[in-house]
Amino acid sequence: MDIEDIKPLLPLEAVEVDRLWAEWRRGGGSAGPDLDPFVTSMRDADLIDDVTWRGLLVGGELHLMSTSGMMAADGALPDSLSERFLMLGLLGKGAMGEVHLAQQRDLKRKVAVKRLRPQHAQSDRMLDRFLREVQITAQLDHPNIVPIYAIEYDDEDAPVAAMKLVQGHTLREFLKRTLDLRLAEQIDPEHSLPRRLDLFLKLCDALAYAHERGIVHRDLKPDNVMIGGWGEVYVMDWGIARSVREPDEDLHIGAAWEAEGGSDERTGDFGSELGAVIGTPRYMSPEQARGDAALDTRSDQYSLGLLLFELVALRPANPGTNAKEAVEAALEGRLAPLEHAVPGVPIPAELRAIVQRATQAQPEDRYSSVAELGQDVRRYLDGEAVLARPDNPLQATMRWISRNRASALVLILALVVTALLAVTWSLVRQESVRQEAALRQEHLGAALTQVAERAGAIDEEFLRLQGLLRELGGAAHQAMTLPPPESVSYTLDSQFDDPAQAPADFGPSTRYGKAISTDAAVIRLAPALVLEDVEDQVRRLAHLRTDFQRLMLASHDERDAFLPPDRRRHAIAEQGVPIVWAFFASEQGVHAAFPGKGGYGADYDPRQRPWYRLSAHKAGPQWGNPYVDAQGQGMLLPFTMSVYDEQGVLAGVAGMELTFRYLIDNLLELPSLPGVQETFLVTDTGRVVVRSGAGSDFSESLTADGALQLRTLDDPEVVAAMAQGKSGHRLDGDRLVAWQRMHALGWFYVARADRHAVLHGGQ
Repeated sequence: MDIEDIKPLLPLEAVEVDRLWAEWRRGGGSAGPDLDPFVTSMRDADLIDDVTWRGLLVGGELHLMSTSGMMAADGALPDSLSERFLMLGLLGKGAMGEVHLAQQRDLKRKVAVKRLRPQHAQSDRMLDRFLREVQITAQLDHPNIVPIYAIEYDDEDAPVAAMKLVQGHTLREFLKRTLDLRLAEQIDPEHSLPRRLDLFLKLCDALAYAHERGIVHRDLKPDNVMIGGWGEVYVMDWGIARSVREPDEDLHIGAAWEAEGGSDERTGDFGSELGAVIGTPRYMSPEQARGDAALDTRSDQYSLGLLLFELVALRPANPGTNAKEAVEAALEGRLAPLEHAVPGVPIPAELRAIVQRATQAQPEDRYSSVAELGQDVRRYLDGEAVLARPDNPLQATMRWISRNRASALVLILALVVTALLAVTWSLVRQESVRQEAALRQEHLGAALTQVAERAGAIDEEFLRLQGLLRELGGAAHQAMTLPPPESVSYTLDSQFDDPAQAPADFGPSTRYGKAISTDAAVIRLAPALVLEDVEDQVRRLAHLRTDFQRLMLASHDERDAFLPPDRRRHAIAEQGVPIVWAFFASEQGVHAAFPGKGGYGADYDPRQRPWYRLSAHKAGPQWGNPYVDAQGQGMLLPFTMSVYDEQGVLAGVAGMELTFRYLIDNLLELPSLPGVQETFLVTDTGRVVVRSGAGSDFSESLTADGALQLRTLDDPEVVAAMAQGKSGHRLDGDRLVAWQRMHALGWFYVARADRHAVLHGGQ
């Protein structure tokens, strides 16, 4: 985004924007590609309103953790809060907390920064609840749960949390839009019943993950579910979540609900005739409404059943019209009739049975787990019989027989008994087949969950590596901008060929198969460059040595950046780390790379390399085609980004490279999937980037500069689905093929497995 892009979006004349922009630059403001501070200054000067400010900096709708009733307000976090964040402005505040928009300085990404309001920051109880919410959310590493990036402390030593900025709309808004479309008879695929059930399954996956770790949410409702722009689903607001292994201290809180002007859809602490209760009345289980201290994961299942009711019928399940009536209905386990909000729209009997099973008043009568609830919904979507259906044919037949025991003639009785036995045997066989089909469907669901979890883990790893690249880009920007330290020295590539001039630690490396230095970066000048003409820039880039070393070590583990010097060399040169090369090349042709080594060809010009052309004059990280490393490290996957100076002019390109072996050994394999045959990383156009078990002989598919010519996945149906950005699976003959989209790069994780092994759980 540059100044010309935002002019049409501002409620100001273009000439006025130009004047403000010029004054901003004269006053010391950044003239680079990041316009966020300039936009914020216009909001602070009342030249644009909060809606325009938010649209330019964020876009879309936001969901802010536990800040219901947000409103515009003035105030800001102290500048001394952290050197890691650039505060852009207050998004809003609620009764207990306030949320700020910030930019993480090193990663250049926008985040939501939340803290308690000052009047509550002195309350030990409120601090404990805030910390518990942040800690619980941070420990739930799942694609459908919002990640926490960091926790800091402000000038008053109060905790402040930085988290992902979620854009999209709530499930409540989605349901309202769905009802409007249904009333207008214009329902589309995105709001259809199968799509709504798919959203529900993602909720079940997130809650099943939390329950496995002993965490109960206790506040599931449409306002606490977000649907992102790409269809991603997030379970939000873990502010009253707790561990089932710990006592529930919240039940000792006694604030009266009516005193706060309570609503049946608002989270709060309130009293009932049975004791203190916490949660949202309209979506509580009976045991939560009673204030049971032994509340467990089945309470969340009840709330999910209420959400399923609403997704199916487009109307609330709890019949209460206010907080008091909603609590009374919850105490009794009483639901409204399961009828569609639009008269005449039928509700499938299977879904009625599933809702009824999940919302039983007694916890022991519900499904054994949220995972089992999700599997039953999957069975319905796949056209299979569901476990919750009442009275299968065999049971109905046996009851009929027990009510009809009248005597008859011996011959007639024999004929009837013979016929009944034949029918009963047939029904027994049908029931056996049905149960076998249900078990196969359960195994299939478990396999698809494993594929989705692996894709999520790979997605997170790529995001982490991109974060390291952004740190390198920031360090390179600083090196190119600030004067170099007077004491900095440098080592040219030619010096590595002379033992008298090479760095002291230059020596053999098992990992690289050649001599390298982990104390010095190598400086290479493009042909025709004269050292005296660019020596100032050479000294600037030689100073990147410590950043190269730190980020390479951090690619394995953040703590490795603090290893003693001898152990740092061992980690890089002998043990090996995910990033095998780190480098920066300036637009003038000065190239700095790490670890230090010789061996560059006489005509080597970094600006002509594919990795440089990949990112030059582009914004953000770019992932390139794999290629064979000229330095002997086999197939590498490069990712690079452009670095701009203060005037927005290209200063150079920073980059890193991963080995195929790291991708295969640490990310790609899926050993827990029964009968797994092969796994892949595939671009959105169907090109295979890497596959498990891939060999090292790519000679027939390499270009002249060593790049790998990516082959198209040999499955046209899957490739066509990827082109539409869709995840999915299919059973193809004796094989299961499952593919899951990863949002970081837009790539897909693909797994192939033996169909029989998957459907029979590996047996």
